[in-house]
Amino acid sequence: MKLSKTILLASLLVVTPSVFAKNADLANAPDDFAMVAGKKITIADTRKTLIQKFGKPKNDSDSYSNWEFQNNISITANYEDGALANLGVNSLNPSITSNYVLVGGEKIYLNKDTINTALSKVKNACFENMTSGGESMYDMFSDAQYGGDWYKTQFTTLGKGNVKALRNIKISSFNFGYSVESSQKNCNY
Repeated sequence: MKLSKTILLASLLVVTPSVFAKNADLANAPDDFAMVAGKKITIADTRKTLIQKFGKPKNDSDSYSNWEFQNNISITANYEDGALANLGVNSLNPSITSNYVLVGGEKIYLNKDTINTALSKVKNACFENMTSGGESMYDMFSDAQYGGDWYKTQFTTLGKGNVKALRNIKISSFNFGYSVESSQKNCNY
């Protein structure tokens, strides 16, 4: 009996510090956000705060808003009970490189980073490739967090070629939110 208590105590002492260290890392992780058209957007934003930041949407309802800017940046937001569920940003102008997402303390820029450079920053991700009409869409999904809540961030490239070529095309859009889902296939972890 005494030996089993000693073994239990020893195993707790070995396991406990690593569990606490992992939780401490999560507690100290920076909150992830997007910087779009000069405005900081987090998953904690609401329909009301996004309208305050971007002005009147081109299309708007209780569950969806869409803004389009002269520099060919399009923003879509989906809401659940007024809270942001998903934010999508699409850039049709490759010369605009100031919009980014901060994931795990690393900035990933639209029209500047590729899937390969983004992966070198976030390290772990899942991937999907879809082809239609000769053009392919290649997605990378990464975990993101805000205030200890976890959600997904999706980065997309569009183009032609094999996976190696697609992973070297500049990212043209990103989405983040609770409704972004990956298939959990083709993951590197």
